[in-house]
Amino acid sequence: TNGADSHYDSGVEEMEQRNFKTPREELEYFLQNCPYDSERQRSDVSYVLSAIEPPLSTMQNSRPTPEQLKQLNDRRNKKAELLATASLGVRPWLKNIWKASKKVGAREREEEKTK
Repeated sequence: TNGADSHYDSGVEEMEQRNFKTPREELEYFLQNCPYDSERQRSDVSYVLSAIEPPLSTMQNSRPTPEQLKQLNDRRNKKAELLATASLGVRPWLKNIWKASKKVGAREREEEKTK
């Protein structure tokens, strides 16, 4: 194999062997260590993960406003674009970032319910 493949493989193995105390810690690890293709890619990832304003209500049966829906769609489209344009070495990192972000969101929603 060439050098790029072995670097890619070791990065993926390293990602899967870590134990994190919290979903937030896991997300921070992936965000800090992702070998982004560019600074632009890094800032686009931050945008995709950013909260919409105003935040979605956690109340059941409440619907997003048209502005909230637009913000959600913009982030969804940017996320798809990031995955489609990322190099093979970055793609698994992005997938882990999205996965960790979902865990963080689920944990925060649970904590909201118990308040």
